[in-house]
Amino acid sequence: MKTIAGTSEAFDIRVGVHQGSALSPLLFIIVMEEATKLARGDGPWELLYADDLVLTAESKEEVTDMFNRWKEGMEQRGLKINMEKTKSMVTGNKARERIQSGRWPCGCCGRGVGANSVLCTECNKWCHKRCTGLRNLRGVQNFVCPRCAREEVGGDDYEDNEGPGSVVNGGVLEVEQFCYLGDVLDCEAGVKRAV
Repeated sequence: MKTIAGTSEAFDIRVGVHQGSALSPLLFIIVMEEATKLARGDGPWELLYADDLVLTAESKEEVTDMFNRWKEGMEQRGLKINMEKTKSMVTGNKARERIQSGRWPCGCCGRGVGANSVLCTECNKWCHKRCTGLRNLRGVQNFVCPRCAREEVGGDDYEDNEGPGSVVNGGVLEVEQFCYLGDVLDCEAGVKRAV
């Protein structure tokens, strides 16, 4: 240890930092900075807040590669990822469960419709003009919404062979929503569930 009088002889540290000590966060940050050097990638796709990590990618394959890199990097430093607390969530267009809102939810996106909508003859649900793919709703008869049309052909953009609640990435549970730093994040990347 360095002092004003010079360098002291080496000694063992047998007592840790007490809980609530002002030194605890600084030591934690120093240790995490060194421990995560092997795992970190480039850019804002990896958010580390204390011991909570969010990995973001354009595809499941990319996020799986990132996750494996982090897992291996942590294990090389003697740390272990808690697989019971690890979650995976797909957001955006491929979200499986649509949030139903409003008195008349849209048959395609699930959000409440207003005056600028048309009734689907298959599912008997209203559909936003923006969800119909039509330029004009005037004079439209026997309308079939895009969701029902996909089902007739045998495909549905919202479906995936790995549904919510399935286990992926060797034990990671796929979810539709989870709480991160006190905020509820959902598979549609919106705020409706948080509200």
